[in-house]
Amino acid sequence: MCSCDLVMSVRFAKGLGMGMWMAPNMSATLSTVGRGDLGSMSAFLNLVRNVGTVIGQALATAIIAGIMLSRGVEVQLNELADSTDPNVTGAFLDGWSLTFLVFAAVTAVPLFAALRTNLYTGDLDQKNRNREFNSSCLPPELAPHSSFASHLLDNEPAMQANRRNQWATSTA
Repeated sequence: MCSCDLVMSVRFAKGLGMGMWMAPNMSATLSTVGRGDLGSMSAFLNLVRNVGTVIGQALATAIIAGIMLSRGVEVQLNELADSTDPNVTGAFLDGWSLTFLVFAAVTAVPLFAALRTNLYTGDLDQKNRNREFNSSCLPPELAPHSSFASHLLDNEPAMQANRRNQWATSTA
């Protein structure tokens, strides 16, 4: 098995694992907040994911460039594919090896913490799921109308049915 096949299989497994983890994690996290806070919490989760991705890419690049510079290899990263110098290739691969080890260690810490966490598996009652609309996310001039906003959110399925009926009669 060549190293290219190994890298591709590891990246496939990582992508599969992230895909299988991301949707249930987002769903479990969003199920703990009220309806009025879903947008804010969803945006926050996406922000954390994107910041983590950016920091991870920057850290990987810094480690690889640091290893290459410590070995006296001064080549632009976009010129690596054309390089025939074994010192350049060796320094680059050693940088990636260290990067994978660092990321494995960084991943082990939250994995251990997650395994030690007691998971709440009870069902949230309906009252908790449909909490009062949080008026703190509204501008001050709309805050007195938070009960109206809560009424709209609670009657959302009925409002959607009315919109569908209006659309059906307007297109007929």
